[in-house]
Amino acid sequence: MTEKRDIVVIGAGDYAQNMIDLFSLEDRLAYIFDAPRFEGESKYGVPVIKMAGSPDLQYVSLIGEPPHKRELIKELEEYALCFSSTGFKPHYFNLLNSTNDWAKSVKTGIGVSSQAYVCVNTRSVIGNHVLLGNHVVVGHDCEIGDYSTIYAGTILSGHTIIGEGVEMGAGSRTIPKVKIGDWSVVGAGAVVTRDIPSFSVAYARGVKAEVHRVIEKR
Repeated sequence: MTEKRDIVVIGAGDYAQNMIDLFSLEDRLAYIFDAPRFEGESKYGVPVIKMAGSPDLQYVSLIGEPPHKRELIKELEEYALCFSSTGFKPHYFNLLNSTNDWAKSVKTGIGVSSQAYVCVNTRSVIGNHVLLGNHVVVGHDCEIGDYSTIYAGTILSGHTIIGEGVEMGAGSRTIPKVKIGDWSVVGAGAVVTRDIPSFSVAYARGVKAEVHRVIEKR
């Protein structure tokens, strides 16, 4: 018997499709919500639409790019305000793979998704709508801000602070107690050995991550 179609996936890109496959969500998909450029497409037999609102639906954001993720979440929240009289308020859920190992003391926000073999250690805090790729390790006492994306194989050492909307490239690393500012991007394979300011792009020259340019706005 087919399960009730009660899930709206926010995102129509490769990561969303990978997570739908990984968690076998095909039979529970009601809609896929993304930008207008995807509207009218169909994936897994359900339509990609610009907006969907119902108190009977559950939402999860499956988008890698933090600015796009924030944009769609804000659109959904604004839509909910307009139709609050109907009882619509987005209900976000977390999509965590069964192979994950999360300490009991970890505090987790809403709309969080993680792929396989993710380890999150004691007293760490995972913000809202955070994406964690395969084999990510989050050390003890770390903080990851809302909308951030930590790509596959990244290792965050203890007491690392990740700001809002940060992208950590695949295989990147941090030493303990560094802080990466809001809306910054760290390139794949880079080792962060000192604080990175907000709105910066840092990538490896050799091994260590160095800031190479500033992002004007995200």
